[in-house]
Amino acid sequence: MAAKKKPTPKTASSGPTSTSLPPVSILFRYAPWLVAVLGCVLYLNTLFHDYALDDAIVITENMFTQKGISGIPGLAKYDTFYGFFKEEGKANLVAGGRYRPLTPILFAVEQSLFGGSPFMSHLINALLYGGLCALLFFTLHRLLTGQMESRTASWIALLAAGLFAAHPLHAEVVANIKGRDEILTLMGSLAAWWLTLKAIDDKRPALLLLAGLSLFFGLLSKENAITFLAVIPVSLWFFRKDWSVSTITTLWPLALATILFLLIRGSVIGWNTGEPPLEMLNNPFVKLVGNQYVFFSGAERWGTLLFTLLLYLKLLVWPIPLTHDYYPVILLSTTSVIHSSG
Repeated sequence: MAAKKKPTPKTASSGPTSTSLPPVSILFRYAPWLVAVLGCVLYLNTLFHDYALDDAIVITENMFTQKGISGIPGLAKYDTFYGFFKEEGKANLVAGGRYRPLTPILFAVEQSLFGGSPFMSHLINALLYGGLCALLFFTLHRLLTGQMESRTASWIALLAAGLFAAHPLHAEVVANIKGRDEILTLMGSLAAWWLTLKAIDDKRPALLLLAGLSLFFGLLSKENAITFLAVIPVSLWFFRKDWSVSTITTLWPLALATILFLLIRGSVIGWNTGEPPLEMLNNPFVKLVGNQYVFFSGAERWGTLLFTLLLYLKLLVWPIPLTHDYYPVILLSTTSVIHSSG
């Protein structure tokens, strides 16, 4: 007679415990939605705000944007400030010029579709910011997965993207409609970074062409996307320990996108970087002596740079006091007020 099999006793490890981490598949599935919703919801209070600050330059008083879609050729043809100043030469008030046509083009489209509704523009900013936070999660997760287990990478990416979404310093960018250029610049740059990592990890070199296109759109939003031409290869060296010639040469679409942008920019606004203006609004490195402005000395300039840099780093950790515009002159003025009142 066959012996009956004894049932296998259940062990404490057969079921989830209260201290176990969520499976990575669940965390990875919902984390992007969490940070996207957080980033968007935090700025829903801006939906009923009006235009403010630099919105006049690119929206309300820009002759091309106000024409709607028919004004797009002008936005692509001239310096970004030309549509506001409406006369040759005055757009060069800021040394070096500005060529950032992508966001004004979007504002022109919104003008045609919604008739210049700040509500819709604020809503679009909030939605784009939420998408940016999700994209940051994906990029960090992809970057870290090669260095640690996927679950740990997911948690670090979630915490970092959540902190980014909630950081008060981003209020100026999202709440100020014109700040969309900053959002789209980082979106294009992060997309280029994520696509580059995916192309290398999955051995899909065709994705590098999309990475170059993404960086190009980031550059069309604001010129500081050019920093990612260095950030991306340095990240490969630091996180992947990959500095091989074969890997670096595969990044040619990023370099090509940058060169193409610089050629277009130079053909539109010229190659002359211009002389620094001798007025404080557009040059924080001048001072009033008697009845006229003069340039800072070398020591004054470097002292101001160091002070402002340290103040910005402080604001990343302790963002108090908040102001409507983190411009060096305002930072210095705010600090002077604090010192005099303390």
